[in-house]
Amino acid sequence: MLSLNSTSPCKPKPACRPSSLPGALVAVVLICSFFISELRAAEPELPEYKLKAGFLYNFAKFVTWPANAFATPQMPITIGVLGVDPFGPVLPRILQSKTVNGRPLEIQYFSRVEDLKHCHVLFISRSEKDRYPAILASIQGRSLLTVSEIERFAHNGGMINLVVVQESVRFEINLQAAERAGLQVSSKLWGLGTLVKGGPAKPEK
Repeated sequence: MLSLNSTSPCKPKPACRPSSLPGALVAVVLICSFFISELRAAEPELPEYKLKAGFLYNFAKFVTWPANAFATPQMPITIGVLGVDPFGPVLPRILQSKTVNGRPLEIQYFSRVEDLKHCHVLFISRSEKDRYPAILASIQGRSLLTVSEIERFAHNGGMINLVVVQESVRFEINLQAAERAGLQVSSKLWGLGTLVKGGPAKPEK
C-alpha cells in the first residue's frame, strides 16, 4: 500500500497472516527502497501514475516466466501498454537503466491486441474497459502478466488490479489466473496484496 499524499508512503498492511509476514516484510523493504531512491528529489505529493509505474517494475521483479517466454538469455522483459497511455513520460523514466534478473526492461505501446508479439507484462488501459474481456480471451494461454486499473479486473480473469483506496494505491491479485498462464508469483508479492478469485468475464457479442 502506497499513499498518494504521504511523505512516508511505505507501510506494511496492518493485517498480515503470520505465515506470510517475513516474506511480506522483505517485499516492503524492497519496494520502499525503490521508491525512496526514485522519488527522493520529487515533489512532496506522489502522483498516482508515478506510483503505478513503480508497481509495474516491482511486479516484474517478483514474477517468474517459463523459459520459453524468452527467445534468448539476453532478451529484454517487455512491459506493454495497451490503449491510451496514462503514464506519459513517467514510465520510461522509472524503467530507465533498470534490469530484472540481468535482463533489461523495454516499453512498447499497442493500440490493438493483435499487435502484441513479444510482451511479458501488459498494462491494459482504462480506454479498453469495454473490450478487456475479449482482450483477455485473445491472449489466453500466453505467459503474459496482465495488469490494469479497470474495476474488478482481477475478479474477471485479469491477474493484477491496481486500485486506489482512501488515497492509497493497493493491488488485488488473482493467483489462479497467473498460474493458468504458467507464471509463478512470489509470496513476497502476493503477501502484500489482496487475493481474489474469479474466472474470465464473457466477452460481449
